[in-house]
Order: sequence, then C-alpha cells, then structure tokens
Amino acid sequence: ATAVIVGDLTGIDLDALLADTLGDWSGDAGQARPVPPITADDTGRVVIVDRPGAVQTQLLIGRIGADRHERVWPAQVLGTYCLGGT
Repeated sequence: ATAVIVGDLTGIDLDALLADTLGDWSGDAGQARPVPPITADDTGRVVIVDRPGAVQTQLLIGRIGADRHERVWPAQVLGTYCLGGT
C-alpha cells in the first residue's frame, strides 16, 4: 500500500499520525487495468470566443501526442514549453 501525503506538515508528527489512523493496515497489490487506445478526431474544428475589450488574443492548438513512455516524449515536452505551453 502507498500513502501519499502533501501539504504543510510543520509541527505534525506524521509517523505517529499515520500509525494512529492506518495502524497495521496493508492493501492488496493493485491490478493493472487495460487502457483503451486513444483515437484522433481528425475532423477538425474552430471555436471562436468573442471577448469585446480583451487586450490580447490566445490561440490554442491541440493534437494527440506521443505517450510519455515513448522516446520522443522529452523532445515533445521541450517543444511544448518553447511554444509557451505548460
């Protein structure tokens, strides 16, 4: 079992808190679920949102990319940042 703890833990005895709340609990091993293949919708579409008085324009372009386990993933992430994505 895995417990993921996030946040400001200043002044908290996390080990004691987990021992009090979870005790000797242990979970069964998880089973991987099949992931359906992702298919691209190549029909394309344009959505225009008119914002009168806006001081700038935002252009978003999307497409299905490589899986994060593929060799090209780091280059794809770098390209995304270079183009202003996050």
